[in-house]
This record gives sequence, C-alpha cells and structure tokens, in this order.
Amino acid sequence: MKKLIALLLLVCLLPLCALAEMDEEGNIVVELDGAKFFFTPISDGYCLTRESSASVFSQAGLSQREILPLMVESDMYAFMFDTAQTYEVHVYAYPTKAEDYNDLTEYGETVECEYYRSHLAEYGYDVAAVEMYHVPGGHKFVWTNAAYTYEDGFVEHMSEYMTCHGGYMVSIVLFPFEGEITEKHLAIGDAIAESLWIMEDAISLDMTGV
Repeated sequence: MKKLIALLLLVCLLPLCALAEMDEEGNIVVELDGAKFFFTPISDGYCLTRESSASVFSQAGLSQREILPLMVESDMYAFMFDTAQTYEVHVYAYPTKAEDYNDLTEYGETVECEYYRSHLAEYGYDVAAVEMYHVPGGHKFVWTNAAYTYEDGFVEHMSEYMTCHGGYMVSIVLFPFEGEITEKHLAIGDAIAESLWIMEDAISLDMTGV
C-alpha cells in the first residue's frame, strides 16, 4: 500500500461528492460538482472506481473495505493495474483556483513546471524530469518523472500527468511495481492522458480556446 500512502503527499485532501461509471464506449466518466471528465481505461487489466462493487474488488484480489476509504480520502476516482501486475495507475481529481493550463503562455508553462519540481523536491522526491505535455486538440499536462525513497531503502518511481481545466485539477499517476519508468509505461500514460477530456457544466469546453 506504499503507493496509495505516498500519493497523499501530492494531492489536496478535499473530499468531493462524485460518481464514476463506464459509458457505452467503454470510457470511465467521473461526475463532479459543476464539471465532469472522462478517459479510456487500460485494456489489459482491472479498473476500479468508487462505484465498483465489493465483488468486483474481490475479483481483482482486493478488499473494497480497505481500498475504498483510501480512494475517498485522497480524491482518487479510478485505480487500475494490469493482469500481470507490473504497473498500476491512479486517477485523481480535486477543485482548484489555479489558472487553466490551456491558457498558459510559454513562460507560464515554464513557471508551472519549475513550481511543481520544487514542490515535489520539498516532499523528498528525486525529480528526473518535469515538462509540459501537449495533447493535440486536447489538454496541456505537466508531466513528471520522479522517484521517492522510503526509510527501508525501497525506491518507488512514478510518471504523472497533471492538468488544470474547468476549475479542477486532474492527475494521472503511473507506478511500475518494480524498476524505473520505461517506454512502455510512458506509452500507457500517454494514451490515458490523450483520452482525457474535461467538461464544464455538462458542456464540452472549447479546447482550442477560440
């Protein structure tokens, strides 16, 4: 459970009343207060949400009683991992007053990346890279490759995609179960980020800003 606990350092502990369910196209749709977002889950494993039943958690080899409270406490709306148990992905969302990432200038992007690098470093993370990831026709993300070393010497690597839009911060975080972030992990994270779409008041926001 180190991954779940460590991510509490990265998110604001602001519980939201929201629902997450799958639509007809197989996307996970998360309903928030005044907004919603959807994304395509991984295809080679499990995707658990707050609305998943106890039996679904059990099928994935997990206890709903243990995992669900952690999901609610940390603003996590989806918890995914592959059947081979080589990586897992968390999807978080919480309200924010930060500037919409799609409106950031090139200078603003640089400032945001440096701010987040400093933020992670303050919490003990070894940050290998922080840069803006632009999805054509979609959102801008602050992408981070970082690692955290626990007291027992275990090193946990992560790849995070974070965006701010419609008054919410949405974060996609991938953890390999062992080792560093690989090209395969990046491809998985990229695919989820590229599928993410945030909507405000049930009306799709104009991603081009026109």
